[in-house]
Amino acid sequence: MIGGVAGALLAALALASLRLEIFRLRYALAEAVEVEQDLLERRGALVVEVARLRDPRRLRRIARERGFRLPERVIQLEATAPPSTPVAAAGERP
Repeated sequence: MIGGVAGALLAALALASLRLEIFRLRYALAEAVEVEQDLLERRGALVVEVARLRDPRRLRRIARERGFRLPERVIQLEATAPPSTPVAAAGERP
């Protein structure tokens, strides 16, 4: 009889412990979802800010204010391979 009561009491304590853990996990999950929403909103705001900063009209205006102007001519450079390392002749040290 006492063993059955003790077993029931232990089972009730284990069940209560599991329920508390579930509440704790739900709270942590809700907090994580809130943080995720805040980060997504922040990301959206940053995407808009980047688009604003890259706007060609804005950049043109800033360049004009700082004295930049369009180039008078453009020089085309041909791509060349970098010079290779000279190979030492047989018996020579590099």
